[in-house]
Amino acid sequence: MQKTIKKIYLLGPLALLFALILAVSPVANQVSHASPAVAHDTWTGKTTGWANVRSGANTNSTILGTDAPNTSVTVYGTVSGQVVWGNISDWYQISNGGQTQYIYAGLITRDNGGSTNQPVSTSNNNGGTATVTSWANVRSAPNTGSSIVSTFAPNTSVTIYDTVSGQAVWGGISTWYRVSASGSAPQYVYGGLVSVSSAPSTNSGNNTNTPAPNGSGKVIDVNLSGQWLRAYENGTEVYNTPVLTGRPELPTPTGTFHVFVKLSPTTFYSPWPVGSPYYYAPTPINYALEFEEGGYFLHDATWHSVFGPGSNLPHNDPVFGPQDGSHGCVTMPLSAAQWLYGWAPIGTTVNIHY
Repeated sequence: MQKTIKKIYLLGPLALLFALILAVSPVANQVSHASPAVAHDTWTGKTTGWANVRSGANTNSTILGTDAPNTSVTVYGTVSGQVVWGNISDWYQISNGGQTQYIYAGLITRDNGGSTNQPVSTSNNNGGTATVTSWANVRSAPNTGSSIVSTFAPNTSVTIYDTVSGQAVWGGISTWYRVSASGSAPQYVYGGLVSVSSAPSTNSGNNTNTPAPNGSGKVIDVNLSGQWLRAYENGTEVYNTPVLTGRPELPTPTGTFHVFVKLSPTTFYSPWPVGSPYYYAPTPINYALEFEEGGYFLHDATWHSVFGPGSNLPHNDPVFGPQDGSHGCVTMPLSAAQWLYGWAPIGTTVNIHY
């Protein structure tokens, strides 16, 4: 009987020790992580822009490194993940063993000239003509992370070979125009910087022109000569404010327009490259109403304190120092932009004249 009791006492500590070993063992602590299904296909390619290497097929996963444009990579497989732009959901696995690594498919092109990540065409456009409205970067893919192939000067005539959906840089505009022929290296210009002057041929033949939207009797009138904005409702002036509009080399367009996008708040990003005299850092905006494609807005400009006659020309701002006119937008004090934003619905008529 004594021997049996001793054995039981001895087994107790041994069982506890065994349990502790299991608790700290890597085998005991293994957790099964679901991995995306991989379609294996090995090939080589290059990054088309700065590309983050991530631990998962989405932009929330850990960044393991960053590849510069034209970095050679070996792709070992394709998985379906987060759609970042252009309806592209593919991510490429660039690791073979060890930690799994992925790069978004929209940033890689095959070495053999083919691309498995062509942006989705939104039309059958072919042969249409257009004019670049300002300095515009020509890129290898429809996003600002892709490499810059060249830069078009304002008023450059271009041929549109296709229209694709890509990164929305401002105003909710996700349209990019392909300006290189099929079979050649892809080249794209952001739709916000292009004015289509003749409609490309399509297979549908449908007329997409629609009547101008109704502003419910509300009209915004901008006098460029006086640098002044007046708001009318059913013919009666209800508000007015001094404004600062486009400098001579980047004039505010004239004509009759309609508000088609409202953003509050938003951030403006320069369509001009660093080094351009027109480049500006990312700029937060409180109230913005877009009235013309190409990024022409009515918006607040908290970096100006001078508005009104002559403010669109070089001048000295008593608060901010040397200033110039805008890049083509109609800018105004914060309080005026806030009022206008609340008063003017989508479709409000905007008349701009000298």
